[in-house]
Amino acid sequence: MPSGASHWDDARFFALFYGLSSLSTFVVQAGAARRALDRIGLAGTIAALPGGVLVCGLAATAVSRLAMVVVLRAVEVTLSHSLFRSAYELFYTPLRPEHKRPIKTIIDVAFDRVGDTLGSAIVLVLLAVDPARAITMAVAAAAGISVLAIWVCRQLHGGYVQALSEAVKASAVGLEPGEALDATTRLTLSQLSIAAMAPRVTPAPARAPEPVLARAADLLSGELGPTFKALAPPLDPRLASFVLPLLALHVLYL
Repeated sequence: MPSGASHWDDARFFALFYGLSSLSTFVVQAGAARRALDRIGLAGTIAALPGGVLVCGLAATAVSRLAMVVVLRAVEVTLSHSLFRSAYELFYTPLRPEHKRPIKTIIDVAFDRVGDTLGSAIVLVLLAVDPARAITMAVAAAAGISVLAIWVCRQLHGGYVQALSEAVKASAVGLEPGEALDATTRLTLSQLSIAAMAPRVTPAPARAPEPVLARAADLLSGELGPTFKALAPPLDPRLASFVLPLLALHVLYL
């Protein structure tokens, strides 16, 4: 009987956990996903997942309680299926459909499974090294990996902007700024539109400075040699405003 009660408690715990996680995922997706994409763009929205894991991981490491580990897992489930997924799908915008399908399949299946395998391997190694502190060390490892993931997210912004710009210029993507769902894509498309409408101006060939400008520069140099050279006749009337202060200075010293 106690064994049956224990199994029932376990089933109730997991049912409650995944039920609340699904509810929180729906709330975040409905209330925050669009706002995040509008305000912080793709890289910022996708970085919410490692950011949340980092904060909860540090808290769980400091407190060392099972409840914080449960909260960490709930935050990871919620953000990965809401903000992360919303931004992740939009990162494929610059790709043609025939290129998107095979690449997305490889990333969604192969890389996801490789990540699960590496995570399981890390946990097994920690259990073998120090079973008593394996959970704490696993949480600390997750927080450390989250720091690396945040750095990677920062690099994604520049790569996405470059890929989208090249795709638009090659007419591989037909998308207007008003059709974009995120701030990053809208800003990039707007900048490309402005650049396309800007008139092409051919720079004028460089010209040697006019003699009067060169003599004015000599008069302002404060050096005797260039100044006397600039005062040599004939003197251009336009240089009068430069010569008069020199004459006043000469009279003052006399």
